[in-house]
Amino acid sequence: MEHWPDDEDILGVLTQARRDRTQLPASSNGRIRNEQVLLRLQAIRLLRRLLEEEELALFRQARPEGNTQEKVPLKALGEVLGIQSKGGVANYYQRLRAAVEDPRRRRSPDIGRRIEADQAETRRRLDLEAAKARARHHRVLEAARRLIAARPDLETDEEADEWLDELERFGAEDVLSVSQMSSMASILNLAVQQLAECAEQRGTAPAKTPEGRRAVEEALRLRVGEPPG
Repeated sequence: MEHWPDDEDILGVLTQARRDRTQLPASSNGRIRNEQVLLRLQAIRLLRRLLEEEELALFRQARPEGNTQEKVPLKALGEVLGIQSKGGVANYYQRLRAAVEDPRRRRSPDIGRRIEADQAETRRRLDLEAAKARARHHRVLEAARRLIAARPDLETDEEADEWLDELERFGAEDVLSVSQMSSMASILNLAVQQLAECAEQRGTAPAKTPEGRRAVEEALRLRVGEPPG
């Protein structure tokens, strides 16, 4: 195995495996010969996996979702694959998807279509969550800025200060990803929750000034989903 090519060199690995197949130990040394056969079989299966992953990636490039202008015709793909019908090419694609996405299941078009539908639903859900996060972010950002501006007037403890520090760090960013927007909303919730708990424990208002109390109240309304005042 010291002559085995780099794992990234798929063609080199295949060539080496084919060469080694003709150089097995003598049949008189059965145990070592069997071990070599099994190792080479594992290597071929790994190569098949790599090739199928590459083939699926090329299929997705050839048939991008929602972009009809850049799609390679199914007939042209069938000519390369040796498949005559368009339906046969589509079924081949779904079998390939099933093999790569969930190798424990059967290689069937139905499994591939089910995986495709699940992935589409996941993308739809994530897109919806991202749209909601973006729509809500401007309210979160305004509430966070008011709370940070009123920070000298707030009645805090160590935990509240830690959440406010985090909130201030997020507020200083010029551009936030959808994930960061969601994180900032969560941190605002935690900060204002801790301020409310701290005020309740001390029997005081959460802030010394009317402006500070309004900032806390607005953040609390946003936390429970009420419209801003």
